[in-house]
Amino acid sequence: RSSDLPKADKLSVAAWASVPKDCDSEDYYYGVEGAPDYKSARACALKNEDPSSNPFRRLVLAMLYANGQGVAPNLALAISLICSEDEGVRPGESSFTTPVAELAAAVGNPRVTSAVHFDMCEWGPTPFNDHCEAVRATRDANDRQRRLKAVTATWPAATMSAFQRVAVTNAEFRDAIVTGEVDTRGTSRNFQYSDKARQAESSLVAMLESLEQSTLPAVSDAGLAALDAELNNVYRTLSKSEALNDVDQISAGAVSFAGIRQDQRAWLRYRDAWVAFAAQKYPHVPKRNVIAQLTQERLSQLAEFTDY
Repeated sequence: RSSDLPKADKLSVAAWASVPKDCDSEDYYYGVEGAPDYKSARACALKNEDPSSNPFRRLVLAMLYANGQGVAPNLALAISLICSEDEGVRPGESSFTTPVAELAAAVGNPRVTSAVHFDMCEWGPTPFNDHCEAVRATRDANDRQRRLKAVTATWPAATMSAFQRVAVTNAEFRDAIVTGEVDTRGTSRNFQYSDKARQAESSLVAMLESLEQSTLPAVSDAGLAALDAELNNVYRTLSKSEALNDVDQISAGAVSFAGIRQDQRAWLRYRDAWVAFAAQKYPHVPKRNVIAQLTQERLSQLAEFTDY
């Protein structure tokens, strides 16, 4: 089948001029720099045919037509666009078989009167995994920066300088868990790297927003003591874990207790930096609430290792 677009869907002169020649349609589609912009995504996909700067233009068009985003749904065209892209997938690797089958079943079915969901990053073959994770990581990082600026834009220089200590220790903690709490033996290690980094960086933004909006959960002294005891118990359990102290497994890339111990030290510096900054910027917030929130986050991060 031809993947030519219907004449009615050709771009206007204004739409053609709205995107740069070297644009990336994925950036518009997934909202890497802001909110998703389906109109610009389609304009870019049609305008920039250079595979080096816009490698997945046909799949972006397929998503737009399958999902009816900024254009009338056209399932047959979506299938054609997917299949034209899928020709480049190496033999033996998973492909878009399932979504194409779902789209094909919907074509001509009178009971299907709307779009059919398709997202290349949910169904893509192996070569797409790392690429889509990088897109998500960039989008999330930009979103965090926008949220940080929304809070800190009017801060005086002295407050920004004090906050830098929190930001520095957050980055150190992020680097520590990416290095020390990722099992590098599996094929999911790149996803784990991104996920660990996202955990740490999201913690910084979420804590700041909670303090700024006075929504940090309140905890009693007894509640904080219970959390502290729980963290100590988990830490002792991990220190005795055979798997986390197995030299052969660690040499092969497994997570080690020694690595977790280094990470814990970085986390303590991060926690203490938050306590000091919150006391200065948000003196009405009890210290125990700040510590409790960060301790709960750390317990969640360590939970995956308790069953090793």
